[in-house]
Amino acid sequence: MIDIFLSGLFLLSALGILGGLFFLLGKLRAGGRAKVPVPADGGLWGTLLPALALLMLVTSTVVLMTEKVPAATPTLVVKLTGYQFGWRFDYFRAGPSIGDQRFDKDQLGSLLVSTTDHLVLPRGVDTVILATSLDIIHRLEVPEFRVRRDLIPGIVSDFRVNPPRSGQFVLLSDGLCGASLGLMAARVTVIEPEAFEEWLFQQLSQNS
Repeated sequence: MIDIFLSGLFLLSALGILGGLFFLLGKLRAGGRAKVPVPADGGLWGTLLPALALLMLVTSTVVLMTEKVPAATPTLVVKLTGYQFGWRFDYFRAGPSIGDQRFDKDQLGSLLVSTTDHLVLPRGVDTVILATSLDIIHRLEVPEFRVRRDLIPGIVSDFRVNPPRSGQFVLLSDGLCGASLGLMAARVTVIEPEAFEEWLFQQLSQNS
């Protein structure tokens, strides 16, 4: 509902600005032939129309900035651990505390699978990433996901990702963490949810 409201405000604002411009243009052209000169500023309407358009733009911006969009309840949690010189990914099903933004490790449930230097995510699924470091400060970066975090030993930071498209991406360590910094690049594979469930089942079968 809020999207329709904002779209309407933007549309009315655009029409108001265009209408004001054409109104002023017409007045200026008519003023050159009129016996009584028309004010160059377009008079009352020339001020009122842009003011109303500006007011609608400001209102829609304030509404958009203050709107609190409820986050979707995630179904997957991945604990990401950086170390010299690699990445470890532990997969969990989301526990009951995840939807309340309280990340209690005791409520994550049993560990499903673990991978090294390869992160697999389902497309279009809200996923919580719990990120930390094992040894020194690492700077995590996934450009395609607009993610950049400093990973500090002993501190777990959390963020959410929801990959909009499938494909192959790269997870990097964008920081000075040692001579083998170039080795800290992990593959990120985003696949369809059904394919992710099949991949997860295969990993469970291999580890059982």
